[in-house]
Amino acid sequence: MKKLVVNILLFPVTVLPVVALAALLFECVFGDLRSAEPGSNPVFWLIYTAPWVAPAIILTPVIHIVVRFVSQQSSHVMARLAACILSIVLFLLSMLVLWGPKNLTIDFIFPIAIAGLVYGGVFRIAGNINHAGKTNIT
Repeated sequence: MKKLVVNILLFPVTVLPVVALAALLFECVFGDLRSAEPGSNPVFWLIYTAPWVAPAIILTPVIHIVVRFVSQQSSHVMARLAACILSIVLFLLSMLVLWGPKNLTIDFIFPIAIAGLVYGGVFRIAGNINHAGKTNIT
């Protein structure tokens, strides 16, 4: 239960800033920042992108349950890989459900995918059983 609370708290600390920075960088490289609504200020990008992405926090318990199951069945590395992949897929699916397919453009998908990867990388894994039968808490 403690790890779930930590994972829920990690969401706004990691996902929201990463989405904002990835969107800003994507706009710097492939777009025109002068015509972009928030301009080149990362704080404005955070304010601009957070309401679009914040509802995905409800998926954190789903990711937690699946990753916990994977960690009990296999290694820590597989659980971490599951957290990264599941975060990306579920966050993108939530954006599809919330905002519709016409909003899923590359400039919307890229920041969400990067944020999902980062969130999966920092996701706290509940604990796994190694081959010797001892519980490892990570």
